[in-house]
Amino acid sequence: MKEGWSTESQLMQSPQHKPTAEEVLAIIVDEHRHGSAVDPEADPDAKLGFETTIAEWRDACDLLAWRKLGLALNKSWEITLSVEEWRNLLEPAEIRTLRGVCEAISSKATISHISDIGFFGCVSPEGRAMRAIRSQLIKLGVPRSEIRKSTQITPILDAYGSSFLTPFIRMAPGALPKIAHIGWVHHTLLMTAGGSLFIGGVLAVFQVSLGTWLICLAILSMLLLAIPHRLFRGCIVLPGIQTLADLAIHLGKSL
Repeated sequence: MKEGWSTESQLMQSPQHKPTAEEVLAIIVDEHRHGSAVDPEADPDAKLGFETTIAEWRDACDLLAWRKLGLALNKSWEITLSVEEWRNLLEPAEIRTLRGVCEAISSKATISHISDIGFFGCVSPEGRAMRAIRSQLIKLGVPRSEIRKSTQITPILDAYGSSFLTPFIRMAPGALPKIAHIGWVHHTLLMTAGGSLFIGGVLAVFQVSLGTWLICLAILSMLLLAIPHRLFRGCIVLPGIQTLADLAIHLGKSL
């Protein structure tokens, strides 16, 4: 086999390294940037740093209580800190800071990074990034024949969501445009459900018959939101990125 050619198993392997605490913080900051675009309870204006308290971090990102948060971080970073270790890192939330969390994750985790070579020995930033993109798609089960530079990215985000996007946020935090959620039907149903439930609840307290109808409308809206169809759930997009080639260019700029 010629040098630079890649086998199926090699395409599924990305080089890994242990991240520094600074790298972990940069990833957490970028995950907050993207997450706040789709979570109405998150604070998009919050500034995270090593001295940010756990309470401030949880408020900024709409995170779980400490026990569930620790378990979620174990799963996300593929580490095995104990419940006791997480409690010491996350509680008391008004005193503990992100520095301790970042240092603990740094000591245990490994993350993938973009290889020094791309396909056929290509060393251009875009070629190296495209190799990483193909590697991730192959891991997700996408046939190689469907992975082209011209492949549209929105259907991939629809199908795989954070499973596809998270590795690239970690490879190159800050390199991608902030994700956006589009879908006017989804947003209309969401506002209808929230508004009808609130107003209907108030009217129901005063035994106004309209309140019951509004609560029924809220329930109907929530049922429609639960339908797994793009019309009702909308879709996630990366503004300015339409194809895998566009994604490779953005990632390549970070190298």
